[in-house]
Amino acid sequence: MRPAQSGALSHMSLKLRLIIYGCLTLVAAVVLIVSSLKSYSQSHSLVKSASQADGKVVRLVDGAKPSIHYAIYAFKDDQGHWHSVFTDLNDKPPHPSNLQVGDDVHLLYQPDHPEEAVPVSFKRLWQHAVWTGIAGGVVLLVGVGVLFVARTQ
Repeated sequence: MRPAQSGALSHMSLKLRLIIYGCLTLVAAVVLIVSSLKSYSQSHSLVKSASQADGKVVRLVDGAKPSIHYAIYAFKDDQGHWHSVFTDLNDKPPHPSNLQVGDDVHLLYQPDHPEEAVPVSFKRLWQHAVWTGIAGGVVLLVGVGVLFVARTQ
């Protein structure tokens, strides 16, 4: 005789539980893939529409750790106006300390918002899209695998 099980899942068959887990996994995969596509679209749009400028690191501001610095960049826009841009403090992780005052940086900026210029780098432009896309693909495969197992039960 089986011991009494508690909880709502105790009355569901293994097949039903696998279907539920598989469907929830597929929903998570869709969320990750949509996030990846949105991030890709934003970066692609920025690259296509932005102006480019060469700038310099003019100052480093210490972060919470000695190995972290936030850079302040200075650059001249297409109109010949100078702008200073502070590194986004919301960057996760923040910029490493390998930047030095006087270093050259290549920046992208929207002509109507030069104060939002961003350094050109794979990490800054594409990393989120790549990692969420990979995670979404893996989670999608897991969800399909779970549903396949449920089908064979």
